[in-house]
Amino acid sequence: MDVNGSRFALLLGCADWSRCTDDDGNSLGLVCDPASPPAAASGSASGSGVTWDSARNELTLQPLLYQFVAGATHQPPQLIDRRGAGRDSFGSWYWIDPTTRALLVQSSGTGLTTTFWPGTDPASSNPRLGAFDAVAPPPAPSRPPLSGAAVTEDNFLVVGVLEPAGLLVFDLQTADPPAYLPWPTGVAFTPFDMTPRPGGGVFILDRVQSWVWELDRHFHVVTTAQAVPETPPQGSFAPPGGAAGSSSPSPSARRALSAADATAVPPDAIAIEADPNGGFFLLESGGGQGSLISRYSDGALVGSPMGTAGFTGYDLAFVDGRLLVVDAGGSQTWAFGLTEVNGAPVIELLITYYPMREFGGKGLVAGDGKAYYDFEDRWIPLVAQARPRYVEQATVVTPVLDGRVPACTWHRLMVDASVPQGTSLVAWSKAADDVSTLGALDWLEEPPPQPRATGCELPFVPEGPYGTYELLFQNPHGRYLMVKLGLIGDGRATPRVRALRAWYPRFSYLTEYLPRAYRQDSESASFLERYLANVEGFYTTIEDQIAAAQVFFGADTAPAEDLDWLAGWFALTLDPLWDENRRRVFLRNANTFFQARGTIRGVEIALRFAFEPCIDDTVFDDWEPAGLATARIVEAYRTRTTPGVVFGDPSDQAVPRVVVSTSTWTPDQGGALLNAGWLAFLEQQGLSGPASYPILDPGDGLTTSWSEFSSAVLGFVPTSVDTPANLTAWSDFLTRRYTVIGNLAQAYGLSAAATPDDFSDVNPPTVLPPDGAPLLDWFQFQSVVIPMAAKAHKFTVLLPWPLHVTDTDGAELDNTQLRDLATRIVDLQKPAHTTYVVKFYWAAFRVGDARLGDDTLLASGSRVPELVTQAVLGTNYLGETYLGGPAATDVIRRASPTPADDVEDPQ
Repeated sequence: MDVNGSRFALLLGCADWSRCTDDDGNSLGLVCDPASPPAAASGSASGSGVTWDSARNELTLQPLLYQFVAGATHQPPQLIDRRGAGRDSFGSWYWIDPTTRALLVQSSGTGLTTTFWPGTDPASSNPRLGAFDAVAPPPAPSRPPLSGAAVTEDNFLVVGVLEPAGLLVFDLQTADPPAYLPWPTGVAFTPFDMTPRPGGGVFILDRVQSWVWELDRHFHVVTTAQAVPETPPQGSFAPPGGAAGSSSPSPSARRALSAADATAVPPDAIAIEADPNGGFFLLESGGGQGSLISRYSDGALVGSPMGTAGFTGYDLAFVDGRLLVVDAGGSQTWAFGLTEVNGAPVIELLITYYPMREFGGKGLVAGDGKAYYDFEDRWIPLVAQARPRYVEQATVVTPVLDGRVPACTWHRLMVDASVPQGTSLVAWSKAADDVSTLGALDWLEEPPPQPRATGCELPFVPEGPYGTYELLFQNPHGRYLMVKLGLIGDGRATPRVRALRAWYPRFSYLTEYLPRAYRQDSESASFLERYLANVEGFYTTIEDQIAAAQVFFGADTAPAEDLDWLAGWFALTLDPLWDENRRRVFLRNANTFFQARGTIRGVEIALRFAFEPCIDDTVFDDWEPAGLATARIVEAYRTRTTPGVVFGDPSDQAVPRVVVSTSTWTPDQGGALLNAGWLAFLEQQGLSGPASYPILDPGDGLTTSWSEFSSAVLGFVPTSVDTPANLTAWSDFLTRRYTVIGNLAQAYGLSAAATPDDFSDVNPPTVLPPDGAPLLDWFQFQSVVIPMAAKAHKFTVLLPWPLHVTDTDGAELDNTQLRDLATRIVDLQKPAHTTYVVKFYWAAFRVGDARLGDDTLLASGSRVPELVTQAVLGTNYLGETYLGGPAATDVIRRASPTPADDVEDPQ
C-alpha cells in the first residue's frame, strides 16, 4: 500500500503465472521444476507460446530448437566410419585407425597424433651395418581387424578383436605389452561399440548377435543368469575363506559362457553408453521413424524405449545428466533431459544447440565430464552455442483481479521485465462489477507500457536486471479486472517478464484537490484526471520514500549504497573490501563492538572480521570462538606460572624440569624450615653449599640445583632486585603496603634510630629475611610483583596459517601480508599502553606444533597435497615431491588378466 492507500494485485513466481491462461482459456502449462530445463517444441504443453524459465524465475516466449541445415556437399557419416575410442585420466585419446588394424593416440602432452599399437622394433628399423640378415625382408606380420574400444575408469584400454574373436587389454599406466584375451570357442563374439562401465570394466555391444556383454573391472563376464559374488582382487581386505555365508566355486566347477550370460537387445541397436547408476543406455536406429533410446539395468529393459522426437541418431553419450545424440546427418547433436516418472525413464528434447564441425564419424565419447567428437586427426569437446530462437508472439491472460470496491477505477499497470531491442510488450484490459459478465466483454487496448526512468515504483527496491514498465489504465472501471499481456519478439529475442502489479484504486488529484467545477464536464474531467495522474505518480514515489524513511536507519533495511552514510553516524569508515553482509553485521552490532574496544574481546572481533570468510552475529556473542582457523589472544601475565601452550600458544612449550621431594614452603612456616629443606636437598644431591638458603644465585656450580630447588619449593626462582626498575618496584610495593614509614618500622621492629627517612631508603634484602613481615614482603615481591611486572601489558596474537589464506575479497595473502594486516588491525584496537607480537600456528595437523582436536584438523599431516610440490630435476629430493600428473586412484591388481581366469569364468 502506498501513502495514498492504493494497493496492488501481484503476479510473481511460477505458481502465480500458472493461474494465467492463453487467449482460448487454456492453461499455460508451465513447468516450475528447477531441474527441468526448457523443452524444445512448437509451444508449451497447451501450445500457448510461453514458457517458464525456472533458473531465472521469469516468463518468456517459447524457445525453439535451432536446426543446422547442412550444405549440398556434406556427406553424412556411415556406421562403417565408427571407430572405438576412449580418453584416459591423463587426457590422452586412443582410437582405431582407418585400416582397423592399428591404434592411434593423441597425447595430452604434445597434442600430436601418433601410432600407439603396434610399436616399431628399433632393431628392424635401424639394422646394424654388416650384420647377418635375410636376403629378402620377412613379410610384416598380419594384424587382426579391430572393432570397438574404450578406456576403463582404472586406465585400461580395451579393444575388440574380430579375427580371432577376443579382446586386447592395454595397461595405460605401464609399458607392458597388451594382454590378448581370446573369446571362448563356441560363443559368437563380434564387438561393435564399447563404453566404460561404472566401477571399472566395459559394456560391449555385439550388433551381429544383438547382444550386450558386461565385463567387470577384473574383466570377468558379469552374468544375470546366476547371482555370483565378484571375486575380490588379490590383496584386498576380506575374511579368511571369503565372506560369511558365501563361497566361490572351485576351478573344477567353472562353466562355459553361453548366450544366457549376455543381455539380448534389439537388432537395430547402433550405440551403447553406460548409465552412472548402473546398467546402460542403448540407441536404436529406428528404421527411419526416428531413433529410440532404451535403458537397461541388471540385464532387463527399464520402462519402454523412448522416442527422440523424430530425429534419427548416429551415436550416443551421457554427460551431466543429459543424453547427447549425434544426428544421422553428422552436423549437430541433440540434447535430451533425463527424468524418471514412476520409476520409468523419460527423456525430453532440450533447446541447447550443439554444432559439430566436420564430424568424421568416429564417434561421440564422454570423458572428463564433457562430450568429445573427432575432428580430422584429433578430438575436440562438444560445446553448446548460443543460437536462441523463439516463437514470435504470445499472449497471457491474467486471472480475475479483485479491486474490492464497486466501480473501482484501476490506476496503473507495472510490469517488471527485460525487453531487449526488437521486442515489446502490449496490454489489453476489461473490467466489470459483476464477474460473470467479464467473459462477454471486449478487450480494450491500453497504451504501450513505457520504461520508468526512476526505476521501480516500490520504495527502496534495488535496481536489478529488470526494468519497470508502466502504463496508466485508460478504460477499466469496475471491481473485477482482467489483463491480457502480449509478448512480442523478433524470433531471436524474447521479453522476459518477472512480475506484474495492477494498482487500485486511483487516488484522484481532481477529486481530492480541485473544485467540483472541474468535474462538471465528464469528457474533460476524464482527461484532466488522467493528466493529473502523471503528476500524482511522480509525487507519490517521493512521498512513499519519505513515509518509509525509517528503513534508512536500520542496518538490515538500509540500501547497500547508504551503509557508508549510516556508518558515518559512528564516525566510522567501513573497509571497502567488506561485502554487504559483513557491513550489515558490523552495523547491527556496532555498539557491542565499541564497548569491547581496547579489550581482548575487541581485538578478537576485529581480527575475525578481517580473516574469517563467513561472518554472522555470533562473532559478538561467542566468547569462546572455534579453535580452527580463528585468531586467538594470549595475555602474557597468564603465562607467568603456566606454559603458554595451555592457553593456545603452541610455540610456547613447557620445559621439562626435575621434581624434588621437598614440600612446598610458605612464609608462615618460618625461615628455619626453608633452610632445613635446602640442606636436605644439598645432601640428597651430594652437594655442599651455604647452610642458609641463598635468596640470590650462589654460583660455584650450584646455579642449576638452586634453581630446581627454588622452583619446586618456592614456586619461583628469586630474581636480583639490584636494577633501577626492580628498586623502583620495591619502593612502590612497600609504599602501597605500609603507606607511612612508621608502619613499616613497627612491622619490622626497627628502633627510631634505625628507621629510614623514606621508603626509597629501604634496601631490598640480600639474604633470607627474618621471620614475620620482612620474610613475607620478600616472598610476595618475588612471587607476585616481579613476575607481574615482567609480563604486564603484553600479549600475543596467534593467527592460523591454513593451506590457503585469503582476504574478504578472495585474494590470496602471503605470510607478510597477513602479518601486516593483523598488525594494522591490532594497533587500532589494542589499549595504547600495551605491546604485542604476532605469531602463526598451523591449522593443518603437525606433531609438536599444534594440539589435536583443539586447533588442528586431522587430515594428511605433513603430506597435505597443497604442501607438496611437483618434482624438479636437480632441485628436489625423492620422497618429498611427486611427479606431475594425477596419481592413480584405483586399487586393482594391475597384473595382466588371463583368459582362463577372466573370460571363461562368469565371475
